[in-house]
Amino acid sequence: KTGRFTADTDGYYLCSTQIRLDGASPQAYFRLIIGISGRRDVNNGLHVIDGNRGSSNYRTLSVSGNLHLKKGQYASVFIFNSKDPKFTIQSESGFSCHRFYSSVGFHADKIDNQHSGMGWATINHWRTASSPGLYNTVKTAFNGGNGIFTSPSQGVYYCFANIRIDSASDDGYFRLLLTINGQRDVYNGLQAITGDGGSTNYRSMGVAG
Repeated sequence: KTGRFTADTDGYYLCSTQIRLDGASPQAYFRLIIGISGRRDVNNGLHVIDGNRGSSNYRTLSVSGNLHLKKGQYASVFIFNSKDPKFTIQSESGFSCHRFYSSVGFHADKIDNQHSGMGWATINHWRTASSPGLYNTVKTAFNGGNGIFTSPSQGVYYCFANIRIDSASDDGYFRLLLTINGQRDVYNGLQAITGDGGSTNYRSMGVAG
């Protein structure tokens, strides 16, 4: 068993993985990536990182996103740890891929680091090319500069965001929100929050819906 999903046709796919880690060191950091054709590319927009102060008994890492695969390319899951000599990837883990029948959409990766302070900030500067899996099928719909996707037609859309945060304070809280028409509505069902006591080196936040 290879753990690979191989595309039988060119198309746009939604892939997700949930990995349970047992006995992981709270001093180590861990990366989880959905890689394309064996590439462990942390800049493909399908990567999360979990830094110090994590649980030493049970923890979960998850990543989800849509990507473009050509026929014969494959997606698989990779995990990396920085210093833990022994931990367990539990059997309560999962991995899935499913092809979309609509070609309207995009998959982007952040171009550069964005330094931020207290309060709300829009996450901008995205790219939709130069790495396998990235795409933008309707050029006028997604503006990578300001980070806004404008619906080209009426319909039901699936959206997700995976965000890496470095050097965060451990006594504050962070929200991640997918907004509709710029409305910062934390009750729209597209919001995640992380509180105090989190990692001070690397952490990830994700939201989808």
